[in-house]
Amino acid sequence: MSSSIEKQNVHIVRFKKNLRVLDNQALFCACQNSKSVIWMYCFETEIMSLPDYSNFHTKAIHESLIQLKKNLLTLNIPLLIYKWNICETFEFLLKHCNIWAIYSQEETWNRATFQRDLEIIKRTKQSGIQFFEYPNNWVVRKLKNRDNRTDIRNERIRYWEIIPVPQQQPRIILPDILYKNEFTWIQKLYEHVLTAPYKIIISWEDNWHKVLDNFLNKRSQNYMYHISRPFESQTSCSRLST
Repeated sequence: MSSSIEKQNVHIVRFKKNLRVLDNQALFCACQNSKSVIWMYCFETEIMSLPDYSNFHTKAIHESLIQLKKNLLTLNIPLLIYKWNICETFEFLLKHCNIWAIYSQEETWNRATFQRDLEIIKRTKQSGIQFFEYPNNWVVRKLKNRDNRTDIRNERIRYWEIIPVPQQQPRIILPDILYKNEFTWIQKLYEHVLTAPYKIIISWEDNWHKVLDNFLNKRSQNYMYHISRPFESQTSCSRLST
């Protein structure tokens, strides 16, 4: 890292829920198109204040980011972590980098996150930055009607493939100021959350195969009977959602 270098030309991978390097289309495409890729995650203050966001989210995301940072280091891809409104983060990065493109994936959550994504798309267009957004599931977006929705979805399912981990990238040097947030704030502000004995899978990407196998071979047997029951669903759900 350096505090006195020219602004880098970078491609940014901006992620929300899909915190993994395997089967990550946005990350893979960014690495295919550029050798100066950085990954950015933002703990968004507005989203964290919503009633459907809880301490469980914070703990699960924090643990996933720790593992993600290690995985990205093997690829020479920096991980930048912030706690701001996403548009504030975008403006901050613009001051210190020449952003050529932003890569992201579609997200299914609530109206606030949908409006936030629309605002980001608007800002990138105003700044002349390319914006690429990839499907993260089989939900088909931006249809004017539902006439061909099933056909489009089935076509997507038919050709859906696991996307490999990108190849190692050339090491890039970024100014120190971009790293100023890191995990310091979350360690202080959420210390009581991070040490709480919540039953959350640590390092999700390292364990998701085991969780999926357990669900398919054991817990799914009672899925249709238990999924709508608060207590029974704890032992019958997939445990793969955020």
